[in-house]
Amino acid sequence: MAIDMHTQDRSPLVLRQASADQRWFNGDTLRFLATAEQTGGALSLTEAIVVPEAGPLLHLHPDADELVVVLAGGIRSWHADGEAEDLGVGDCLFVERGVLHGYVNTGDAPARLLIQYSPAGPEQLWLHEGDPAIPGQSPKPWGADRLTTRLVLYAASVGTVIPSLMNDATGTGEQPGV
Repeated sequence: MAIDMHTQDRSPLVLRQASADQRWFNGDTLRFLATAEQTGGALSLTEAIVVPEAGPLLHLHPDADELVVVLAGGIRSWHADGEAEDLGVGDCLFVERGVLHGYVNTGDAPARLLIQYSPAGPEQLWLHEGDPAIPGQSPKPWGADRLTTRLVLYAASVGTVIPSLMNDATGTGEQPGV
């Protein structure tokens, strides 16, 4: 393949850690290393600090693959069929679009994860519904008042379907986006 160096008008994108947006979402701290806006929707990359005994409810992404890399601590991943896998530092979890999954931090200390979506989209839930992180303070887990119908329907609109909450949100038993 020949490349015409004179018509190549793109260059690598450098994203600095210091400028990454940080949000709190249900007790977790999220740092957005690469967003849909920055990558033209190709992918997103988020660092997540997940507190012990926390993690997302069983959910799926109809239109995006998810890759989770454990950088510190450990998580237990589970699937709709009840199968569970323990993952430690350096382990990866790849979840194809449409596969029901979840995880929980099984350790005594926060787990540090890198989460990539391809294409980007599901991270928009955290960006738009999370609270701005406040330096020097710790996030608090949310109460039931934050898991509203609006949040559940917004999650589905950006590519995260949470079946256990979706039935309550729609009142129909249907799960939009699936």
